Amino acid sequence: MHISFVSKLIWYYLDNGLKSFLRLNKKHDFDIKPDYSLLVGDNVLPELHQNEQNGLEIHLPEILKTGDFSLKELKYKQGKFSLEDVASTKNENILQLNSDQFRDQSFFELIVDRNKPILLKQRLIQLDGTCNFRDLGGYFTREGRKIKWGKVFRADHLGKLSKADLKKLSDLNFKTVIDLRSQTEMKSSPDRLPSSVKHHIHLNIAQGNHEKFIKKMVFSGRGDLLDGKEILKDIYEYFVTEASEQFTKIMEILSDEKNLPLVFHCTAGKDRTGFAAAIFLKALGVPEKTIFKDYLLSNFYRTYDNEYILEKGGYFLKRNVMEPFLFVDKSYLENSFLAIKEKYEGWENYFENELKMGKDKMVAMRKIYLQ
Repeated sequence: MHISFVSKLIWYYLDNGLKSFLRLNKKHDFDIKPDYSLLVGDNVLPELHQNEQNGLEIHLPEILKTGDFSLKELKYKQGKFSLEDVASTKNENILQLNSDQFRDQSFFELIVDRNKPILLKQRLIQLDGTCNFRDLGGYFTREGRKIKWGKVFRADHLGKLSKADLKKLSDLNFKTVIDLRSQTEMKSSPDRLPSSVKHHIHLNIAQGNHEKFIKKMVFSGRGDLLDGKEILKDIYEYFVTEASEQFTKIMEILSDEKNLPLVFHCTAGKDRTGFAAAIFLKALGVPEKTIFKDYLLSNFYRTYDNEYILEKGGYFLKRNVMEPFLFVDKSYLENSFLAIKEKYEGWENYFENELKMGKDKMVAMRKIYLQ
């Protein structure tokens, strides 16, 4: 019985479903802080974030750490937009906003040394039932254009959304939900959808033959010898070599403006969702440094959920065995990028020949999402 339980446990790690399996309570109280360095990267963007005291703060990349700052909130009153000054306190690379009266999903305009304004919005959508639901807007392309906010979102599973969550998402007018989970995951925790959703699309992205291998290791008593990093690298290569049909469909759906706003998700919102977000950003011309930054943000937003799993799962498996299955690692996504370059001899061939995204479609997609 114990071996059977452990077998199920490790597969849920791999399939990102342990959260449902353990019925996680999001009100954990761990003496652990998220890695705030993940919010910003060199020469990337400032990130607006809600801190542990429910205040808002802007984390500045090194290139913007010094200088004169001007911060305004974009407000909409009586049919008109206006900009109102926002007081802030600067400490090292953090601007603390000196108010708690901001609306959820407020927009702010940050000006550093009188340069071009940077429009900021909190990337994470604060929901009771998820921890990794975030906007893919605001990123800059290599040509200096910016992805529009509020169009495409990435998320973890939607099976535990509260009534308040559903209302918030409905108010944001979500039209399309793409579920990348397996049938087993869907049955375990069916999506709860806001009333605004018109299209609920299921694209089952399996993860190769890794389940059999893991079960074999666990049943033989060798579960603690599993090399999670290598398994995840194989899975990311599988996304490229064996799951092209599903990712082609994702790009097709993203190419139709009638489907927006849209969210795609799996269970933890980090692997299948992470790769889908990466190729979407790549198609829009976002630099790889920024793509990896967005990818690694899952480690920040999943800090408490992952720590809870590690604490509970420690009764069955060693922490160092579990961690590679719970966290994203740069090497995972790098392996999928390497597979694209080796199999298709570059991104252009991958998009055009495998994902059916020729030059005309790429131009049309950029017209939809970039400003």
